[in-house]
Amino acid sequence: MRFRQGALIEASIIYVVASLISFISLLIAFGFDFGTVIGAFISEAMILLLPSFFFWAIAGQLTKKRTAMVRFFVQVIISTLLAMLGMVLIKQLIDGATDPASKPYLNIFYMIFATYYLGAIAGSIVSNFWFVKRAQAAELVAVKNAKGGKK
Repeated sequence: MRFRQGALIEASIIYVVASLISFISLLIAFGFDFGTVIGAFISEAMILLLPSFFFWAIAGQLTKKRTAMVRFFVQVIISTLLAMLGMVLIKQLIDGATDPASKPYLNIFYMIFATYYLGAIAGSIVSNFWFVKRAQAAELVAVKNAKGGKK
């Protein structure tokens, strides 16, 4: 399958890779406790992955004329900022809670943020240095063939 380089394609690839890595990591971290894993993954998708997709797509549109390394670093910065902001907000919410039973949930959220961050970095690497490079190479071959070059 041939992918054209574009902001939504890059954001989609990062989203899919981050989702897969996060889900597998959560399965391993929580010992195949599917109730906890599904709850953690849904929380991750709502709090981190969906907003990240939006910001990755906007940043991809703004940096579409830049090199793959620049786009990679912009995506990493977005992922870092969202993970850090999320951790600070969750920590404030749990510290402000009056119920002492909410304190153990902080560790679950730390695991969610860690798996998100690792998945997002891996997704950015796969997107920028594998899929996009393959798409660019295929596009160069198509242009060469259209101009009458050897097949």
